[in-house]
Amino acid sequence: MLLQTHLGCQGRFTRCRDPTSVARSITASQARLSRTLCLSSCQLDTFAGPSPTRTSKRRFLKFMATSIDEAVAAEADAGQPAEAGAGASERELLYYAAKVCEQSQRYPDMASAMRKIVQGALDNEPSARERSLLAIAYKNLAHQHRASLRLLQRMEHLEQDEQDASSQQRLAVLRGYTSKVEGELQGVCDEVSEMVDVFLLPFATTPEAAVYYLGMKADFCRYSAEFKSGEEREAAATAAFEAYTTAWDTAQSELSPVHPARLGLASTFAVFHAEVLGQPAQAYALAKGALDEAVADEDPFGEKLRNNDTIAMMQLLRNNLKVWKRLVPQAAGGAEGGKQ
Repeated sequence: MLLQTHLGCQGRFTRCRDPTSVARSITASQARLSRTLCLSSCQLDTFAGPSPTRTSKRRFLKFMATSIDEAVAAEADAGQPAEAGAGASERELLYYAAKVCEQSQRYPDMASAMRKIVQGALDNEPSARERSLLAIAYKNLAHQHRASLRLLQRMEHLEQDEQDASSQQRLAVLRGYTSKVEGELQGVCDEVSEMVDVFLLPFATTPEAAVYYLGMKADFCRYSAEFKSGEEREAAATAAFEAYTTAWDTAQSELSPVHPARLGLASTFAVFHAEVLGQPAQAYALAKGALDEAVADEDPFGEKLRNNDTIAMMQLLRNNLKVWKRLVPQAAGGAEGGKQ
């Protein structure tokens, strides 16, 4: 009943040609939705724990609602309803596999599934939800390596303070393992850059997609630069700067100041200035400019800012501005210009 009501609200029945196709459509949707809800129910313990609270219940219900929306969106993205006897396409199954991997936090497998979608989507570029899942997969994969490297660096600093006979041996072990993790992270960054250059950017049909892909490439070049030194760091930083600059120019000319992709890019480009180039003043100026333009673009009734992603990106810019303001004492007005 829930599925029928939901599909009815989406106007799903009006697109069917006859009662038989209606039944086939419902059956296909129910099959996909039943798998999604089965996975969702497995998350109840994760969200709620042994003693569910009101907040944890709300989180679980939100997850369930999102799962239902995605099940319906999967059919909408696929176009016309499948004919009788036709199962899910390979692309749909790969997307489903990636969602399963995300919930089980199996990010290497998730990235593998999304890479297969990208490599097979030359005639039909990834949808917005596929782009989002691709970024989630690879950013979580990179995050694991970045967190490991930060921990290894702290351990190395502690060992350097030790003066006992075996300290140099332990340092050698740490440095060897650090080199291994750095190589794995570089492999992830190279893979993303190759996908963007070969499979994604050349086939982007909208400015939003182009900005998204260039920003993604720039982010992973930044991750690479974080743990390098000398000429290698300079090369990675240069590649990141070029990708960020091209993406930012496109975003400024083609996207609205309140577009989530433009605001998200402003945030990551500013982080790059602050953390990789060591330029907090430039980071502050870029973030404040993007926030001020977004606020100025808001209409009197706030209609343009009702997008949740836009609101989240603007809040992220405000939070970063508070940090960078302390590093740029001459900044006048601080983050106050971003207040609504």
